[in-house]
Amino acid sequence: ERDAEALLAAVRAADPRMGKSARVTTLGLDKVYKLMSERAMGDVAFRFVPDSREVSAAVRVQQDAGDDSGSFVGVPLFQAEGLSIKADGVKYLPVFFSKKDMDSAARAAFAKMPGRQISQLKVEVGSLESVVMAMEAAAEGDDWANVLFVPAGSDLMTQLLGGSK
Repeated sequence: ERDAEALLAAVRAADPRMGKSARVTTLGLDKVYKLMSERAMGDVAFRFVPDSREVSAAVRVQQDAGDDSGSFVGVPLFQAEGLSIKADGVKYLPVFFSKKDMDSAARAAFAKMPGRQISQLKVEVGSLESVVMAMEAAAEGDDWANVLFVPAGSDLMTQLLGGSK
């Protein structure tokens, strides 16, 4: 939120006339997706502003994987390989807006898996934009067809895994 407010201040400083009508608001991803897919945005300029701490975490994950580009483009989403939730016979793939939340969920899940150590955790990072594109292209039964977005600060996964955050 503070990153979005900083962007708003920069817009107002750069173009005071346009800045008067500019605003920052929080919308659920479902509403954003619906607006964008229906092209109902009209003349609304829209931009995702990722949390700078999560962008830094994404760069570290990339570096750990051998990518030394030092930058990340898009809104980072973190995934722990092998971490999934099964409910009503459907396997869901959780992706996290927060690396810290993903680490907590993975620790809780691994604690319930004999033989698995947190040191074996493989973390992957991708962008919200690429995940949405993968979801749109996914066939029925494909992992990307059942993605569970876990908002930053949510204890959803911890509750589902029966652990404590």
